[in-house]
Formats: sequence, structure tokens, C-alpha cells
Amino acid sequence: MRRSIVVQLQREMEMAGMPSSASLMPAIALAVARQHVARLGGDARALFLSLAQILSPSSANDGLHVAKEWLLSPGLSDPDWSLLSRLSSSPPLRDQEEPDWTVEFDAILDADRHRGQLISMSPAVAQSLATLVDIHPNSSCACCFPSSASFAWAIASAMPVTFFAGDTHVAILMALLAFADGRKLAIDRRNPIDGSYMIGTEINTITGSGGGPNAPIDPFNEIISAPPFGLRISGERRTESYEAWQVRALLPKAGRRLITIVGDGVLFRETAMDVQFRARLTEDHAVTIVALPPGMFGRASGVATNLVQIIPSQNGDVAFIDARSTAQSRVGRDQDELIAMHLSSIGSLQKPQGVPVANVSKGEVAQNNYSLLPSRYVKTGAFAAVEKAAESERTISLSELATVERNKAPAPLRGQTEDHALACLEVAPADIIEGRVKTPRRQVAFDSVEAQRALKVVVRSGDLLVSIKGNVGAVGMVGEEADVGASLNEPWIISQSLAIIRLKQGGPISSPEILNAIMSAPWVREQFERMAGGTTVRSLPMSAVRDFPVPVPNADAQAAARLQLRQMEALRDEIAARSESLTTMRRELWSDLWNVPADILEKEYA
Repeated sequence: MRRSIVVQLQREMEMAGMPSSASLMPAIALAVARQHVARLGGDARALFLSLAQILSPSSANDGLHVAKEWLLSPGLSDPDWSLLSRLSSSPPLRDQEEPDWTVEFDAILDADRHRGQLISMSPAVAQSLATLVDIHPNSSCACCFPSSASFAWAIASAMPVTFFAGDTHVAILMALLAFADGRKLAIDRRNPIDGSYMIGTEINTITGSGGGPNAPIDPFNEIISAPPFGLRISGERRTESYEAWQVRALLPKAGRRLITIVGDGVLFRETAMDVQFRARLTEDHAVTIVALPPGMFGRASGVATNLVQIIPSQNGDVAFIDARSTAQSRVGRDQDELIAMHLSSIGSLQKPQGVPVANVSKGEVAQNNYSLLPSRYVKTGAFAAVEKAAESERTISLSELATVERNKAPAPLRGQTEDHALACLEVAPADIIEGRVKTPRRQVAFDSVEAQRALKVVVRSGDLLVSIKGNVGAVGMVGEEADVGASLNEPWIISQSLAIIRLKQGGPISSPEILNAIMSAPWVREQFERMAGGTTVRSLPMSAVRDFPVPVPNADAQAAARLQLRQMEALRDEIAARSESLTTMRRELWSDLWNVPADILEKEYA
């Protein structure tokens, strides 16, 4: 692969003492000036001035306008100018071929990532994604927010695109690159929602910056957006996510369709506003959701993202495509190439190939609290066979069989804990092993106020625990050890990553052991994993747990299961005894071979 001229210039500047955060833009300007102003050498101030003079912005919002302003007054010191003048005739500029600006753009994405503004996908991944969405060359197209920069770059190789940067730094960078490459890419420095020159960490809808039909972006046939993840709206809509808000604002401006890339959270969170947003989206429009591979935004990023295609004012089923399952065996640019090849093999959204798909009625989506995670609906392999077999069996929702509790976790004391009102053992997901809850390893203490909250999450024998955060889906039953701990004033409580399932008396499932045997099946965990989502930390909605359909075996089947469970317990005890005997024999062998007293080995290596 060709070496980046910009990156080489940056290294020279940093070796000369210029901070890395200040070196990127001058390096880009030198590389562009070399191509469009002078082949070799020259005073850097004059080069920048000459480059500024040939830029022709169309308005104050044009990225070329702010690029021109920066070139005229970049805020460099006299030593900086001397350094740039020397570099203007140095080997990185003198000896290189004409720049490949896509190579430069790819390298700049890496170089600028530490600033946080230009976190975008690689050009190869963006090109594959652009092919997947298949934008008609005669369409008018806009890309919104910094993370869509590489998408805009890829599409602009074949057709005109307007890129709304929402960030002055990104606008200058992209304007210079597009000018240098002669790419059909117009840069608008504004945030497409509120017209400001920044993305914003808080958007207050009360002040009128709510977007919608009055957003400054012009109508386009196709609008593509990649908004920042995790921001929330302030004001009267303070529980609404930025991702949902920008969809509401941009959709009226999209003539044919809006394509947006969002994290998992907005597709499954159960706040009232998130559910209402998804309900309106699916009921009023044609929607396709594509689960994208991890690592789309940055080679070290495992953020879970989804492409959402919305065709305004059309009806029909909701289409789900699971493109997330691609090999994760490579790193760096090799991983980018792997993702790009995977996306390219799919074909198009209209006729996807080689990936699991599902067309789901709006009624079924509504029954699932309008969850739009593809993994909840696209089912393959053994799980699909299990689900088909279960269709003929009687099922009942878990909430009808048991209470499902998840109170807010109490805050334990920090540091010295001698003066406490209550000490507990806290169960974590790692304590659930093979359907059983082992004795917790972590002790926590609480003051008198938090102790009352802690007592609301105490577990007892016969309770089932399910992990709902992080490594979701593990299910295990609490044994009598928890009751012993409670009798010794050290009760077991659950961490915030767990929920309690407590079987109701007199129901169709005769015992907690039977329910645990049903819920600890591997496909139950697989289904819980499918229903979980999250941009960085996976989370299982409580509605998914409460509504989970549980098969109800008849009385004979449950009686047979109880017998099998007793046999399994006896076998487990036998295995434990044999394991202990094996350990004893090994210690005796070491004692003989090393001439070390056996009681010392037993004490140190129990």
C-alpha cells in the first residue's frame, strides 16, 4: 500500500517538536498546496496564501469558506512557519508521486481519531456499505454528521453529495481533501438539525432547536446519517436519544428514504420515548434493519451498530437482516478488508444474499414492545429447529409462572467497613456455573439506609438468577447455602447485572428445580443473547425475561424429570468425590517424589 504523504509530514513535524494535535491540518494543507500551487519548495506562508486564493466558496456555510479562513490565519508561530517552509521542499513532498487522496483520507482517519471528531469507517468498508444501500446515481444525496464522512467520500466518487459536517475542524479537513481530489463532494459546515457549527452534547428542544421541517438541511432524495452515539436530549424530551431525535428531524427532508446508522440501544431500550419512537417508525413507514459487523467505526472498536433504512409513508412488514456474524480473526486493516468483503457479498438491501433474513409483521413487532434488534427475529441453525419444535407444545410466559424482580442495586460502603449495618455476599454472573449459583466471593457492606434497599434484593434457596447485563443469559438456581448465609447474618444479594426469578406456588411447574432445568437449556441463553443489545455493554430488557415463553411439561414428564435430576445430583456428588480422591493421590505422589511432608502439601495446595 502507498505511504501517506500527510502522515509522513506529520511525523516530521512531531519530531521537530510540534504537538500531534496541531500537526494534522498543516500537513494536509502542505500536501494540497504541493499539488495545486507549486511542485517544489517555497515559503509556507505564501503557499498557504496561494492555496486560499484559489478556493471559491459558495457561501459562509461552505466548508471551503472556513478552510480559506484557516489558511489565511492558521494560528502558527514563526518557528512553525519555518518548519513548514523547510518541509515544503523535503522528501515527503519532493520525492512522492501524486497523492492518492483515498489513501490519504484513510490515513487521516487514523491520525485524527485521537481528537474524537472524525470517528468514521474506513473507505473500503464505506464503499461496500454504499454498494449495499445502492443509491441511484440520479438521486440528490446528503450525508450528515462526522461519522458519515467516509460514506460521503465513497458515494461522491460517482455522484454529487453534500456532507453536513456539524464541526468546523471536520469541515476544513473534508473541504481540503475534496478540493484536492476534485471529488463531487460539497461540504456544509452546519449541523443539519439545528444549523449550529457543532454537534453538541446537549440539545434543548424547549429552545426551539428541535429540528423537523424547519431543520436547515434542504430536501434530498436520499439522506444518510451517522449520528453520535449515547447523547441524550435535555429539556422536556430529556429521555429521548440523539439518534431518535435526528431521525424525527431528518425524515421530513428525505424524499425517497432516510438511512441512518445507530447503536443497539435505540432499537431495544424500554423507556417510554424510545418505545413510542419505534412504534411510530414501524407503523407509519417501511423499515429495514441490518445488524452490522462489530468494528465498523474504528479498527479497535467493538461498538454494535445497525443500519436502518426508512422509506417514508410506505407500509409492509419490517425486514431484518443479520449481517453481524463475520469472522473476527484479523486486526487492523486486515479486519477492515474482512468486513468490506463480507458486506460486498450481501449484494443489496432489496435482495440480500448469504445472510439470515426475516420479514416480520408489524403485529409481531408490537408484541415484542417494538424491539427492532434483528437478532430477536432472525433465527437459524439449531435454535430455529428448537423453536419450531416448541410451537406444538403448550407454553406460558415466565411472568405467569414466577415473579421476576430487579430492584435498583444498593450502594455499598467504600473503604473501611467495620462500622456497618449489614454485610452481604453479592452474587455476580460469574458465580452462575452450569445451572447452579456458587457461593459468592465478593463481600459488601451497607450503612443503615442502604441496608433497607439491600434486603429487597436478598435471594433464597429455590430462586433462579438470570444475568441481564454484560454476559447475558446465564441462568442458575440458588441452593441451601444462601439460607445458611442468611441465618448467619450474611445474606446473599444480587448485583445490578442480575434479576431474580421466583417460582409462584400452585402453578403448572411443580418445583424450582424443574423450572431451572428448562431455563438453563443452552438455547434459552441463545435466545436471551439474541434479545439483548447495547452500544458497548449488552443489556437484556426485563420485558424479554418476563415475556419469555416457557414450555409446560405434563405431570408425567415432570415426574420423570425429577428422577433424572436426582440421578444427575448423585452423579455430580460421585464426580466431586472422585475428583477429591484424585487430588489426594496427586499430593501423595508429589510427597513421595519430592520428599515433602503430605500435610504441608495438603495445607498449601488444597
